Amino acid sequence: MPDRLRTFLLAEPADVPARTRQETLAEALQVAFRTTAEGPFRLVRRYLDTFDGRVEAAGGGLFVETPAPPHRDGPAFILRWETHTPPAPQHSLPVESVPERAGDLPPGPFRTALATVIAPRILLPVFEVARTARRLEVRNPAGKVVARLLIAGPGTVRAPDTDQTATLPGLVWLFPVKGYPKATRALLRFLREWKHLTETEAHEFELARAALGRPPRRAVQPGAGLEPGERADRAVRRLLGHLLDTLRVNEPGLRDGRDPEFLHDYRVALRRTRTVLGQLKRLFPPEALATFRAEFKWLGQITGSVRDLDVYLLRMDAYRSHLPAPIQPDLDPLAAFLERRRREAHATLVAALDSPRYTALVHDWRTFLEAPVPEPPPTPEAGAPIRDVAARRIWRAYRRVLKKGRAVTPASPPETLHALRIACKKLRYLLEIFHPLFPSKPVKRLVRDLKALQDVLGEHQDFAVQQETLQTFARQMAAEGTAPAETLTAMGRLEAHLADRQRQAREAFAACFDRFTRRKNRDRFTRLFRPAS
Repeated sequence: MPDRLRTFLLAEPADVPARTRQETLAEALQVAFRTTAEGPFRLVRRYLDTFDGRVEAAGGGLFVETPAPPHRDGPAFILRWETHTPPAPQHSLPVESVPERAGDLPPGPFRTALATVIAPRILLPVFEVARTARRLEVRNPAGKVVARLLIAGPGTVRAPDTDQTATLPGLVWLFPVKGYPKATRALLRFLREWKHLTETEAHEFELARAALGRPPRRAVQPGAGLEPGERADRAVRRLLGHLLDTLRVNEPGLRDGRDPEFLHDYRVALRRTRTVLGQLKRLFPPEALATFRAEFKWLGQITGSVRDLDVYLLRMDAYRSHLPAPIQPDLDPLAAFLERRRREAHATLVAALDSPRYTALVHDWRTFLEAPVPEPPPTPEAGAPIRDVAARRIWRAYRRVLKKGRAVTPASPPETLHALRIACKKLRYLLEIFHPLFPSKPVKRLVRDLKALQDVLGEHQDFAVQQETLQTFARQMAAEGTAPAETLTAMGRLEAHLADRQRQAREAFAACFDRFTRRKNRDRFTRLFRPAS
């Protein structure tokens, strides 16, 4: 028996008559069933999603709506989460303000589910839909509610970022009540036979997006659009142009500073840019790249401090979980210290982005990338097909990882593993950037095993850095007089835990490296990337 949400499009003439069809439908339902009605009232839904559309990508629609009809002593909003296909309510919760983060909700299933999908991103308004609506409750002879209906007339959708508006058709929602399938079936028959209704699987969110002509939010792969036979320097200029677009798209959110993922995505695009310039430097005259490589290194440095502090703040819940519950609050002064430092570092970063130096970098880099490629090609590699150039560079980066990894012994210092980690990161960026030029399935498997190796190396390095940094934070907090003795004790216990985790990561390295260098992967690298002799 269906217990999911049912949706119908309600055809309403453009010249709305005195008695609208939503009124006529409500009256017909009241004649055919035992109902109680509320309305008409104004129904406003504000749809929320992350900047990169994580809620929509998870197949859901998240929105707040004003309780309808409003109650003087009731909550300000109802937060609802519905799946799109099939449409079905998942969670609902009264809230006093529009949440920005999953952590703004009280502990419970709704908060856990939302955190799984969006964390650590914040929610932003996507669309606002306004309608006039009526609510009907269908009751059985005993007076119990056996189904609910929401009948909404044509509405207006507005995109808050552009103020663009569009008209939406009227909608009727049937909300089954568990335990009363017979009533749901009877209502479905009635609604399906009513001539002005058409059942639809589309969610209101999808109708709103289509009405505004907006495509689903999807992350664009950096190498999308590369053609294997395209001249290498032209293809790489376009690729770098896409990475520059990614920097610029994330810049407003980075400046705003509330969502750490904007800075994360900004720095990923920046690191990819630097990797391409370092690994494919023979495509361009060296004198043309020297300045840009130095300036992008500067950009990496000025964004690094904020990102480091973001990461420590994102780890605070994990840090607390590593300590016994009674002393977990002892880390609160550390969190406050990190927040202060983060605000200071962010202000410095924004000032750097406002500087003439940054403005000149963006302008000059865009001008360089959009200039016509020189004829003839300035270097032999510049005129070669991009697929051949990419394969050679990936093969070389792979061989470097093998050499560095095989040199690691149980006695190797942390610096040796860190150097291998950097080599792995460059190889991964090359595989991800030039992925569209090669068969997808084997490349994905290589990236999967490389990522596992990179994660172990990253943990080993990160745990070492965290121990040192916590000691630095402790000294700075002590100098400021913001570190109670119990906080320093808790930080010391945390350092001991991190040292143990570092040891575990070191022990896991050999197995991960063996998996990455197993015969199947060696054959894949050879088949896909080894240059013909």
